[in-house]
Amino acid sequence: MNTRTAFLALLPVAVALLAGAALPFQDAATGAAPGHPPWGTVVSLAAGGIIALAVALLLRLRTGAPPPR
Repeated sequence: MNTRTAFLALLPVAVALLAGAALPFQDAATGAAPGHPPWGTVVSLAAGGIIALAVALLLRLRTGAPPPR
């Protein structure tokens, strides 16, 4: 396995570890902002859902995939 292949294989693992490490900080901030932890969870999930939808639409537009039937 060459260096480039190893880097590309380990990059998603590194990104996942960094995201997992940042998650407690995000939960603490979103839990305190609306005033109560369950509302913080709602805000966090809504923001994540909107971002995931935007990324999915962007990737679909970039790849030229046909719309679902």
